[in-house]
Amino acid sequence: MKKLLLATLLVAIGLQTQAQNTDALEDQYYEYYNNGDFNNAIKYALKILDIQEKSIGKNHPDYAFTLGNIGVNYLAVSQYDIALAINLEVVELRKRILGVEDEEYHLALGNLASTYSKLGRYSKALSINLELLEIRERTIGKKHLDYIQTSQNIASNYSKLGKYQKALEAYLEVIKMYNDISNTETQGYAMAINNLASTYYKLGDFHKSLEYRTKGLSLFENLVPKGHPILLKVIKELGNNFGALDDEFIAVDTINYVLKKIESNLGKENEYYALGLQSLVICYYNIKNYSRALNLCNETLSIQQKLLGKINPDYANTLFILSQIYFATGDNRGMQTLLEVIDIQERTLPKDHPYYLITLGYYQIIK
Repeated sequence: MKKLLLATLLVAIGLQTQAQNTDALEDQYYEYYNNGDFNNAIKYALKILDIQEKSIGKNHPDYAFTLGNIGVNYLAVSQYDIALAINLEVVELRKRILGVEDEEYHLALGNLASTYSKLGRYSKALSINLELLEIRERTIGKKHLDYIQTSQNIASNYSKLGKYQKALEAYLEVIKMYNDISNTETQGYAMAINNLASTYYKLGDFHKSLEYRTKGLSLFENLVPKGHPILLKVIKELGNNFGALDDEFIAVDTINYVLKKIESNLGKENEYYALGLQSLVICYYNIKNYSRALNLCNETLSIQQKLLGKINPDYANTLFILSQIYFATGDNRGMQTLLEVIDIQERTLPKDHPYYLITLGYYQIIK
């Protein structure tokens, strides 16, 4: 009996020590995550996961929670294939352990939808988010922040699918929902304002876009650290606005500033850096510095190919820019590149998507 009690006590002490170790690691994890240092956040989350696997096993909610954190961070550092595999596992784990009515399962569904969106599978992402919105309306109601966030994700899906007017209406509704619950000093609200700016940009209303972009930047400056990737992304998009309003040289300076910060914080092989490079390519193209545009365009394609593969809408967008550079410089590779863009867009975008229609229209003119 004494031996049994002693063994039980030793196990309890061991679990308590492991819990203390996990708590310390979690503090480090959240410090890195909240500051946008996702690579270091992954390292600490993996250490936590290893301890949890040994102490509580894989069929435990805490293990599933940590695995979900890892998936989110891989998504943040643009390692989308890894993120997809992890997030699929997390969805199944939480469904089995917690059930389909549990909020942790709903969060896992949302992360999975975001992963599909990053991979260019916008219709799949929209389908999951629409399912999730119905679940959340039933379980938490329309005034809950998680319901509003899912609504915002659906607006983003519409935008990615080229349904800009529908996205605009959805973002305006999201902003109204935030205002109705007096929740206007959060990252969610700031992101909605910035996404509304992006939608106006895509609709060609650059002055309205600049108005909301400036408001979004002001909000984010009070919400996240100076070097945070989200803040840098907003500043980069502000540079895009200046470019669209013919202030190309201000745009170049703004985007170069952002690229240096992103490279310093995250390196070059990530979504933020690739999108910044793409914006810079457009600026140099517009001021007819084609040699600089060409070099940066090839660098962008190289990064995107590693992150996304070639059969991806974002890769096709950059390839379209490359075709324009070729045509502008009389390079006979222009038509071949344009045909490659059409092939990718036909395989990844709806037939009524504006990007696809623009590419087809341009092809009809020059063929």
